[in-house]
Amino acid sequence: SSGLGEILKMAVIKDARLFSILEDDGERLLSSKFLDCESADEVINRAVVGMKVELENNLWEIDLKRKVDFGHSFSPIIEMRSIHDKGERVEGNIPLTHGQAVALDVQYSCLLSNARGLLSDADVRRVFKTARSLDLPTNHPLFNQPLVILEALKDTMKHRNGAQNLPIPVQIGESTFFQDVRYAEIKAAAKAMVAINI
Repeated sequence: SSGLGEILKMAVIKDARLFSILEDDGERLLSSKFLDCESADEVINRAVVGMKVELENNLWEIDLKRKVDFGHSFSPIIEMRSIHDKGERVEGNIPLTHGQAVALDVQYSCLLSNARGLLSDADVRRVFKTARSLDLPTNHPLFNQPLVILEALKDTMKHRNGAQNLPIPVQIGESTFFQDVRYAEIKAAAKAMVAINI
């Protein structure tokens, strides 16, 4: 399931065909551990080749606008906080695996896009439904805390030369970059994360 979080990332940000396969065969891929599903080879191939295509011309990270950073804008700090919570204890906080944190970041980023009128309500629902079918979480208390998310964004910007460079889907398989996400949007998306799970 954790590995499927990274595959979901690739599907949402740049490969609509891969997303469709996850949507249709995700539960079977998970339950069979990729051993008894006709689409397993295609899923792995599309995920690996998609990553390679994105990275091979930017090995030294000269260009810090990278689609494959999708799912890794808010998740690093939140993943670590979920494991080593040194601050106030957050009720319901459970440790997240890397793939779970990435999947939550993917879903949260979809909500940011939706709030700007880019990613449709229908596509947001598809992403959340597919995440559930892959046994990935669709909410976590740390993604409901705007100040934690803001902290995560500021930390990410340190690694992106001061820019947000947020890869954001505009529809499943296509994306843009946000450079100007404000705290009000962070708060609204955190509320939407709760609302969509009710």
